[in-house]
Amino acid sequence: MKPFVCALLSAAIAVYGCGGSDEGGKPALEVKPGQSIQAAIDLAKPGEVVLLLAGVHKAVSTGEAMIVFRKDKNGVVLRGDGKSPDEVVIDGDGKVLHVIFFDEGIDRNTVVENVTITGGNAYPAAVLSENHTPILRPEITDLGNDFYNDGAGIMAFNSAPVIHNSRIINNKANMCGGGISVFHAGDDGYPAKGPLITGNEISGNVVENGTGGGVDVYFGAKADIINNLLVGNRGWGGAIAVLDNSTATIDCCTIAGNYGSAPGVAKHESAVLTLTNSIFTENHDGIAIEISGPSAFKNCLFWNNDVPWEPPGGSGHILKDPLFVKGPRGDYYLSHKASGQANDSPGIDAGSVTAETAGVQGLTTRTDGVSDDGIVDIGFHYLP
Repeated sequence: MKPFVCALLSAAIAVYGCGGSDEGGKPALEVKPGQSIQAAIDLAKPGEVVLLLAGVHKAVSTGEAMIVFRKDKNGVVLRGDGKSPDEVVIDGDGKVLHVIFFDEGIDRNTVVENVTITGGNAYPAAVLSENHTPILRPEITDLGNDFYNDGAGIMAFNSAPVIHNSRIINNKANMCGGGISVFHAGDDGYPAKGPLITGNEISGNVVENGTGGGVDVYFGAKADIINNLLVGNRGWGGAIAVLDNSTATIDCCTIAGNYGSAPGVAKHESAVLTLTNSIFTENHDGIAIEISGPSAFKNCLFWNNDVPWEPPGGSGHILKDPLFVKGPRGDYYLSHKASGQANDSPGIDAGSVTAETAGVQGLTTRTDGVSDDGIVDIGFHYLP
């Protein structure tokens, strides 16, 4: 950390320390549990890292968001300093509508990674006072607007951050996007690329009255949802919903044990979806996938969902048990004879492209951590 920045931190608010450099060599501001994440972000410059030390970082007051990224902070990286996302928890504690809010002007230079995001509560009547004056987007004055009822874990408002290698768990929203809301306000100012959501566990998120328990892509927004594990979310589109004129790519995801009238993926007629190399299993209450209108849909595996589904022929889809096995980082590895299991999963080398093209090179579906190469394995890939 540069000496003048350390002096500024000490003299101004003294809520976090100067941590030298992060693993990538960028200057890092360290935040301990109980200190202010927002204060660190407010002092960070684009290209700097705010490094959260291990423990639970809890919201201390009620409000619209616990952590806010404005345009002038584009390029700041918020990173957990643990060996896994479990070790660094950002907990809204039911006190905030959005645990993390990304405002317009944020692009993929801004990254949140290696943290657990939980405790978002997008129910304005429960969180805000009746005479609350809007702060994040003061032009949206109606607290009944989707903006205040969506995106309990993360609200990406006309913005395109990278959300990477994190856990977005146990958040709840009144309308849409219990875990993540990719939100477009409806004007013409949406970024050329939407958020990149990759390498995450998105689980236990709930919407009571709307869409996208895990992830909601809304009203002309865009998102790349690549290599995520979506488990136990609830809503129409229990795992993912892609709505009104939105565009989404879903690739190499495992979508298991979600709930709702379309517990896996739901898509409106006017939305555009590319859905490939993903596993749908043990999803409950309705048909696992409900899509209409334009879509590129191939090389997915379906097994033991509550409502059986017959895929179109010639599309590379598989109707077989994926043969999951428990491994060092979770329960959704694929069985491989080469890593000591009795049988090979039908998802091995069953994808539509190579692992490199899918962006999962260096990651693994094997319990022994050997990287996927050649034709991509279907489903979520873990860090080795």
